[in-house]
Amino acid sequence: MFLHPLRSVSLRTLTGAACLAMSGAAGLLAAGDPSAPRPPAQSAVANPIAMSDVALARSALAAIDADPDLKKVNLIVSIVDRGAVIGGPVATEQIRRRAEEVVRGVPGIKSVKNTCFVQAEPDPLLRAVANRMRPDTKPTDAATLPGVALPQAAPAGYLPPLPPSAPSDLLVAAAPQSAVVAQHATVPLVSVLGAPVAAAGAGAVVRVQPLPPVAAPPAAPALPTAPASLTGSTVPVKPTDVQTAVAAIRKTDTRFAGMLVEVKPDGGLFVTGRSARAADAWDFTAELRKVPGVVRVAVDPNLVR
Repeated sequence: MFLHPLRSVSLRTLTGAACLAMSGAAGLLAAGDPSAPRPPAQSAVANPIAMSDVALARSALAAIDADPDLKKVNLIVSIVDRGAVIGGPVATEQIRRRAEEVVRGVPGIKSVKNTCFVQAEPDPLLRAVANRMRPDTKPTDAATLPGVALPQAAPAGYLPPLPPSAPSDLLVAAAPQSAVVAQHATVPLVSVLGAPVAAAGAGAVVRVQPLPPVAAPPAAPALPTAPASLTGSTVPVKPTDVQTAVAAIRKTDTRFAGMLVEVKPDGGLFVTGRSARAADAWDFTAELRKVPGVVRVAVDPNLVR
């Protein structure tokens, strides 16, 4: 059997359309989900690198030092997030405004806060210290510094009192070895009232008990004589007072000739003069302490020289 030609053309058209539909469906299944949209491409020109606050602070200080009106002014510069804060004492209002202009002109600084204050006169203490630190300044005394008060000058001929001498082996304040001890006799207690009086008639005589005899006090011990030398011998002459005893001791040895003794009212002795050796001064003071009536012996610190 043979088909009609028109019918054959329609069949071929339908077959081609079906093939195209199947090909499109297969392409969609193979491709899957469409990809997500890509972000827009960045600009080829990169952002400029931000300058750090430390570099900005150094630039601001360099600009201040380069300015002839500000190089001798002590200013403080602090920068945080490109915001500058300047402060410090200035001499005039013009310098205050000039400092703000110089810092504001540094590239990279967005804002400037000016806390500088005008100080008519510099600090007197800082000024005095700065003047003393100059290399051409001559050394001065403490009276030139502010706030230093010196005592008034002493009148002519005034001698300050001597400070207390430091303790040494030549300064001994010990009790004398041969001190005189006063001894008193012990008197037994005797009742003033006698025995009870017995009752008696008229004309009776009361007999009173006599008091017991009191023993005489012992004689005072003999006073020691001044030693003639360090061996323990004594001089034949017995001194009557301390000055005589001291003079006798000085004559016993030629080593004691250069030393002088001053007798104090309270019984103390003060040794002055000059001694060649410390041992000689020690021996002399040891002999002085043996004199009766001497309570202490003090030595001049400049005795041995």
